[in-house]
Amino acid sequence: VAIAANYVMLCYVMLCYHYYPQREL
Repeated sequence: VAIAANYVMLCYVMLCYHYYPQREL
């Protein structure tokens, strides 16, 4: 479950970065 959560978090971060490339996370 931890691995799945980590993957979802990574995907979410990538999605945010894709939508807001100007914003630095």
